[in-house]
Amino acid sequence: MNFIGQEISDFIIEHKWLLIYLLIINLITFVLFAVDKWKAIHNRWRIRTITLMGFALAGGTVGGLLAMYIFRHKTKTASFTVGLLVMFVVQVVILWCVYKGF
Repeated sequence: MNFIGQEISDFIIEHKWLLIYLLIINLITFVLFAVDKWKAIHNRWRIRTITLMGFALAGGTVGGLLAMYIFRHKTKTASFTVGLLVMFVVQVVILWCVYKGF
């Protein structure tokens, strides 16, 4: 394995709690977006925007973005399309800073 690959592998092993957290929060966010889409279709009580955005902000942007485009949900709402992309970029920068030890 090359140096970069080994370095990333070591980081993941050392911070496996972070990987587990990100997997769980993204799964929850994905499911919340899917449920909200189902509720929208069936004229049911909806999940609050603050809840969807909160889970995305907590690290679930990938799950939120995937759900948005898989289920075609909230894709025309600028606060979601732009907001989640901005959150994603910020989260990647934060993760990079943690990775580099800043």
